[in-house]
Parts: sequence; C-alpha cells; structure tokens
Amino acid sequence: MRGEERLRVQEIGPYVYQEFLEHRNSTFNQNGTLSFVPVRRQVFVPERSVGDPKQDRIMIPNIALLAMERSVQGL
Repeated sequence: MRGEERLRVQEIGPYVYQEFLEHRNSTFNQNGTLSFVPVRRQVFVPERSVGDPKQDRIMIPNIALLAMERSVQGL
C-alpha cells in the first residue's frame, strides 16, 4: 500500500468453539496439595457458527510492518 489506497475489510464469522478442560495426571502431594496437568481441547460447533474455518480464507495485515514502512517513508 502506498498510502492512497484504502484497506478493504469484510466482516466474517462468528466461529464458535466449545472448550473442554481435562485434568490429567492428578497427584495428591504429601504437603496436602493437588497437582495436575490441564489439557484443553476445542471443538468447532458448526450449528452456532457462520462460515467454515477450513474453507474461509482470512488475510490479516501485518500492522507492525505497515507502521515501520510508514515511519521509513518519513525519513
């Protein structure tokens, strides 16, 4: 972008996921505490979502690069 062009955006989604949390390797320690390894798993919920994340193409601008380019142009 040279500064004259406007960024074109289009809203997509929402994409809804359900998260499951499981505590694995639970251990009761001698000092009375409980240790475990949390394992998170997300499952896509298509009936509550608009669009398909496997098919939709999402392009996100590199804001840091655009800002750096703009500051270099000012030199």
